Amino acid sequence: AISSSSRAGGGRRGMVKERRRRKRKERGAKSSRERMRSREWKLECREVVPMTDYYDGDDEPYVSYHSEKSLHEACMSEAPLSVIQKLVRENPDSLSAVDEHGRTPLHCACLVSPLSPTVPELLRLCPGAVVQRDNTFSTPLHLFVKALKSCYIWHDEANRIAWMLDDAFRVCPEAAFQRDCEGRSPIHLLLMRPSPHSITISAILKDLPLLAIYDDGNGNTRLHIAIAQGNIKNASEILSIFPEVANLAGKAGRIPLELALGLKQTSHLDGFNLDKLCRSLVYNE
Repeated sequence: AISSSSRAGGGRRGMVKERRRRKRKERGAKSSRERMRSREWKLECREVVPMTDYYDGDDEPYVSYHSEKSLHEACMSEAPLSVIQKLVRENPDSLSAVDEHGRTPLHCACLVSPLSPTVPELLRLCPGAVVQRDNTFSTPLHLFVKALKSCYIWHDEANRIAWMLDDAFRVCPEAAFQRDCEGRSPIHLLLMRPSPHSITISAILKDLPLLAIYDDGNGNTRLHIAIAQGNIKNASEILSIFPEVANLAGKAGRIPLELALGLKQTSHLDGFNLDKLCRSLVYNE
């Protein structure tokens, strides 16, 4: 026989289970209503276009937006290059349009997919956008380099990055010297990556050696930043391209040699390369 206390306990457990089931059902209904409202709102603004125009092998067709911001939204959603080209043909003026953040389509592409073919294509179609600033005072190249922080850069991709930046600087040389809200240029940001590829740095500095002495707004040159980050290979590249930078004082009046000696005492980096860098800083070898 089952005692009354057991029946009572089972009843309470049943009530708790029923209450939890009801709450889950209510949450599911609420999320379904929210999804439906979101879908209805999107359908008011969008029109699904024929698959022959925009379908690019994915599971769902792309949609066309009845506004000049359609190119921005395609770039933010990492649409294929064929879709980008189609939208540009339909509305060429959208290349220079800005969204609520002050960003052009080139800003959006650099921010979301820096290694995609969309970035060089937009740079070719609208080179003037490379020096345009958004509401945070960043150019597309600032966003491009910041987005690279989340990417692992292979050797061939490093070459592609160097070519893309080199093309941007060749089309518009002043883009290399544009500062963001913190006074940093795109190359300053590139050097601040955890392990920036030396191929990219050396290729750019060989074309624009004056970038080596351009400071970040606090007096720190590329050489100061490379040493502070422990990027000995990049520091050696910079020093070989522009030896005069070894004598420039950075923040708090410290020259690169002082930073290198401090790094030698506090870090566990390769001692041989660090000693070699210190000798180069002393003798400008």
